[in-house]
Amino acid sequence: MKNNKELNREKQCDIHVVMQKKFVKYFKLYKKVKADLDHYVNMRGSSFGVGVGTDEYAIKWQGKQMRLEILEAFLEGRSPNWYFAYYLNNEERDRRNQSYCA
Repeated sequence: MKNNKELNREKQCDIHVVMQKKFVKYFKLYKKVKADLDHYVNMRGSSFGVGVGTDEYAIKWQGKQMRLEILEAFLEGRSPNWYFAYYLNNEERDRRNQSYCA
């Protein structure tokens, strides 16, 4: 029979393994989204004005930029900056930046 210290140690190890797997999952997703964004910039030929451009690749880039910000915020342990959500108006961005909790 295991004592309480051994059980606590095993429980902590299990928690660390679960957290590590979760971190790896989100990091892989981060790398995929980042690669997609880089691909859109390369296909466009320039990153100049990609955040406000109306061409096909700029629109695709804009659609994934907030996903990248949310993933970076999770991995860094901070709240996301909603100003990257180009599809929201300024009032909604301000509201989300003030009220969002990580």
